[in-house]
Amino acid sequence: MIITLSLGNKEKTEVLIQRNWFNGNFTYSVDGDEKELRSPLNPTTHFSPKQKNSYQFSVGLAETHKVLVEHTRAVMLGGILPQKFEFFVNGKLHTTYKGY
Repeated sequence: MIITLSLGNKEKTEVLIQRNWFNGNFTYSVDGDEKELRSPLNPTTHFSPKQKNSYQFSVGLAETHKVLVEHTRAVMLGGILPQKFEFFVNGKLHTTYKGY
């Protein structure tokens, strides 16, 4: 999954959010600076009893935006069925994605 969020009016910020379906690596990048949301080395990335995970981070300098990613997987066969991702910016739904 690759999602690009274009944020800001005065200060334009491009946020690239990527998730590798195979190893579970979940990252975001702002101006080439990549940060990890979830590591493939963490066992809970692959075996988690939670159906829904939330990730929150802030981007921007003069114009700050809070980004919340809600990742929901199916109860049964959650690792092989499409998963739902909701991207909220400053508390408002910005984008929804369903897939791997």
